[in-house]
Amino acid sequence: MPSIGILTLDSSNSKHQTLLIRQISQNELIKQYEDKLELLIGTSREFQGDERDIMFLTITASHNFNERTNEIRPPRAATTEEYMRIFNVAASRAKEKSVVIHSIHPDAVGIMNPDCYRKKLIDYYSTAQSKRTNEKTIVNLQSLLNKTDANSGDFEKSVCKLLYDNGFGDYLFPQFEVGKYRIDFGIIKNNKKVGNRM
Repeated sequence: MPSIGILTLDSSNSKHQTLLIRQISQNELIKQYEDKLELLIGTSREFQGDERDIMFLTITASHNFNERTNEIRPPRAATTEEYMRIFNVAASRAKEKSVVIHSIHPDAVGIMNPDCYRKKLIDYYSTAQSKRTNEKTIVNLQSLLNKTDANSGDFEKSVCKLLYDNGFGDYLFPQFEVGKYRIDFGIIKNNKKVGNRM
């Protein structure tokens, strides 16, 4: 099970962390795996020197909306050296995957101070996501099924479909060759290889 971190970027406010912990601890799935789950929730201070497989970076600042003028205003700019340190720690804590969660309106992001570390982080992750989407080859389930061993009947196809449906389609290699051997499935992600012979 992957280790998970939730880093609250704007909040040294213990109320926000307490609310997050309370909401997460009420989740039935989390309760079920509580003893196996390596979960840390905190600020950059708590994550100093600590990494997690998956990091959720939460920005608690939000835009303002002036109803009288119908104008959206961005949150106060985070431009100090302290914010730079906080955001640098946040951006370097994930081993495998990092996700930014925020509620700043896209129009407000567009008019934020370009030196604001919140904007820099949101823009970086937005750009990286769009690049991945553009570069990513969408693997077709049928093309994977066609590569399975026809002599294995429906079992290998069922396993292939199960792996595909659980998000492994882009990393899945049916009838993967390892030296002079062929295994039913190879899964390669981030240069890590997993083989399966059924």
